[in-house]
Amino acid sequence: MAVEDQTYRLVLSGTNTENGDYWEQVLHYLLTGTTAAHDGFENAEELCDQWDTIRRPAWTDLIPDNVVLSAISAKKVGGGGGPTATKIVSHLGGAGSDCETIGNGAQITWMGGEDPILLGRSYFPGIPNDSLDAGVWDAAFVANAAVYITAMVTGLPLWGATVDAIFNVVSRQIGVAQQTVEHGLLRAIPGTQRRRLRR
Repeated sequence: MAVEDQTYRLVLSGTNTENGDYWEQVLHYLLTGTTAAHDGFENAEELCDQWDTIRRPAWTDLIPDNVVLSAISAKKVGGGGGPTATKIVSHLGGAGSDCETIGNGAQITWMGGEDPILLGRSYFPGIPNDSLDAGVWDAAFVANAAVYITAMVTGLPLWGATVDAIFNVVSRQIGVAQQTVEHGLLRAIPGTQRRRLRR
């Protein structure tokens, strides 16, 4: 089974300004509506621009102040694929404090309404130093995560439309499977992408 025709991969990437450690975060979107009037590269550019303008501010509130988002890239991965569009940016995190390393960070688990086994995970680079209370996320960080989750499960407008990019989970671990994300859950404790957290 292949991903749906108008599926795009969005990749966020950057570094820790203290030591230059590189990080990436991957998201998937299913494009609908007026996107059919544009080619794959144009849609990829628009997805980068609108994610940066509309979604990135809430995302930034979960990122340590010394972590930088330096590029947003998108590429059509369904229906034969397409070229990659990259938007070069320079956005520092806005969580209110630095981190010591990007090896650990927050994890949000994404769920749809169709297949409870099909989950997505977003790992965030670094733990803001002032964001933990007795080993769990403090109230301010939890509130910022709730704002970001609500934003992500709401359609992202492209080309001036009301809703044109729908956040999806795409997994190849159980065969290629895909569904619309309806819920997100912040794990109570930090984890690491390498170790896939404690389950």
